[in-house]
Amino acid sequence: MSRTRVLVYSVLFAALIWPCIIGRAAPLGTAFTYQGRLNDGGSPANGTYDLTFALFDDRGAGSQIGDPVTNANVAISNGVFSVELDFTAKPFDGTALWLEVGVRSVSGLGTFERLNPRQPVTPVPYALQAVNATTAASADAAALATNATTAATATAVPWSGITSRPGGLDDGDNDTLYSSGAGLTLTGTQFSLDAAFTDTLYWKLGGNAGTTPGVNFVGTADNQALELKANNARVLRLEPNATSPNVIGGNPDNSVIAGVYGATIGGGGSSLYPNEASANYATVGGGRGNRIRGNAEFTTIAGGRFNLINTNADSATIGGGYNNQIGTNNIYGTVAGGYDNVIGGGAASATIGGGYGNDIQANSAYGTISGGQKNYIQSNNSHATIGGGTNNVIQSDADFGTIGGGGLNVIQANADYATISGGWSNVIQVANVGGTIGGGIGNVIQSNTVSATIAGGYTNLIQLDTDYSTVGGGYRNIIETNADYSTIAGGAQNIIFPLNTHSAIGGGSWNYVRSNTTAGTIGGGVNNVIYTNADYATIPGGQGAAAESYGQMAYASGVFSGYGDAQSSLYVLRRITTSAALTELFLDGTTATRRMKIPSESTWAFDILVVGRGTAANVSCGYQIRGVIENNAGTLVFVPNPGPAMTVLGEDNPATTATVAADSVNDALSVRVVGIAGVTMRWVATVRTVQIKY
Repeated sequence: MSRTRVLVYSVLFAALIWPCIIGRAAPLGTAFTYQGRLNDGGSPANGTYDLTFALFDDRGAGSQIGDPVTNANVAISNGVFSVELDFTAKPFDGTALWLEVGVRSVSGLGTFERLNPRQPVTPVPYALQAVNATTAASADAAALATNATTAATATAVPWSGITSRPGGLDDGDNDTLYSSGAGLTLTGTQFSLDAAFTDTLYWKLGGNAGTTPGVNFVGTADNQALELKANNARVLRLEPNATSPNVIGGNPDNSVIAGVYGATIGGGGSSLYPNEASANYATVGGGRGNRIRGNAEFTTIAGGRFNLINTNADSATIGGGYNNQIGTNNIYGTVAGGYDNVIGGGAASATIGGGYGNDIQANSAYGTISGGQKNYIQSNNSHATIGGGTNNVIQSDADFGTIGGGGLNVIQANADYATISGGWSNVIQVANVGGTIGGGIGNVIQSNTVSATIAGGYTNLIQLDTDYSTVGGGYRNIIETNADYSTIAGGAQNIIFPLNTHSAIGGGSWNYVRSNTTAGTIGGGVNNVIYTNADYATIPGGQGAAAESYGQMAYASGVFSGYGDAQSSLYVLRRITTSAALTELFLDGTTATRRMKIPSESTWAFDILVVGRGTAANVSCGYQIRGVIENNAGTLVFVPNPGPAMTVLGEDNPATTATVAADSVNDALSVRVVGIAGVTMRWVATVRTVQIKY
């Protein structure tokens, strides 16, 4: 913007007249009114401008005399303005002076544009010299000098020419004695300050000695705040309060709201991002842009920037970091540091140790995230914990849930007391109480399962409603639905099928315990199988063994073409007799369906030991039966030549005996005994078989 020079209409000064001449109480001031016109861009200026004025001893160069005078926000209408200037009387000592004017259009911003030429100062302001003159440089000889003239000299005025003289000055008394009062000394006709007296009343730049704490102090004695400044800017403000004072350090825009007491701002802050404390006994240690909102008493933000403690979050703490937040009604919540961490409202005593983007949501009391990145404890969780890692989640209402670390691990809703120690992408699904995944990758415990455990490994699975089951590790091992108390210790791709209880696979690969089997066990090996309803069956290991009967222990070290086509097995049968009737022994001792099943198209060579003992004295017996039996498409026959052979190993009573039968109805090898009438006898048989299928 171009600006024209200032056109001065008039310069007006207040007349200065000695009071002893005109009888007034005091001289007029040294300020005078300056009026002028300002053109801006060739037209009369309109608006608000800052104007500055300075005196010089030359029209074009020279030196500035005294300090400039600046008038901010001067209203100019139609180019016309009027300001008051006060350079004091000192510059006006008779020397010719010129006035330089500067202007800027935006208040407080930019530099002043100097207008040329400088304006000459007219003679009237030089009357200001008379206020300070020791002798009048020009006055007439009249008895009453009311106006300055251009007389050559007038170094004295006759006493008779002074009017309004006090009466006491005409009594001729010139012998008055003077004495110094408190704080003054008098030497001849000169009074001086008494340093010994004043040094006990004021604080010296070099410090004071001999002070008494509580009696001597720096501060205010009324209900007004005390401010300490540096470079003319406030650096400390102390606000009085009958309960506890507020202490506000740092940037002048740092603030404690009215009515709050005991609050402290240690320092920091900036004009754009001041620190704020709006609650009793709240503390902001430093940093900038940190805020404590109303009724959040006894809270602390130690430092950092843009951290926030919300309303009613009593005794909450943010140690530092950037953009961390504690929500409303969150008492005792703590964020130690980090970036973008949030504790939601009502999450009492929740803690985030640090890291980035971690979030404990509303009403998750006593929740803890130690660190890491973007970990979440969702709402209504109590005592949930995430140790660290990244993108781990404990969903709503999963009380006491724990994720130790790792990444992308999830404990779903209502999975109380669930734990994932670490690893990657492991999941404990909804309503899974007490479930545990120790680590690994992609392991899953499905919903409604109580206290199931996967120790580690890769993509292992425990399906829903499978309580107290365990996968120790390995790869893609599965315990299916309702297989309670079952265990796969490790290995790869082993499966315990549904409705199994207390079944176990120790390891190996591709081992299976089929459904509806109780306590089936495979120790390890490869491609071993326990079939449906083969309760308490066992395969110690090996390869290709198949157990189809209750309590069967099968072993194979390989196969011809399929499960169990080249194996050895061991069975134990038992029964109690009280009569002499022919009685079949069963694998569980009582149930007719618990027999030694012979697979179709199979042949057994068997060796049976039978022992019996009665309650009466001398009623014991023992037998051995050997033979070969085959199942041809559902028809069981003993292989002749010579056929089954029974050997009496010993008997107290010849009425007892043991025999075998081929049971085609049940596809079973039947072991039968004869006891003694009226005598209770217990019978046990062990059957060792060698099986081939073809």
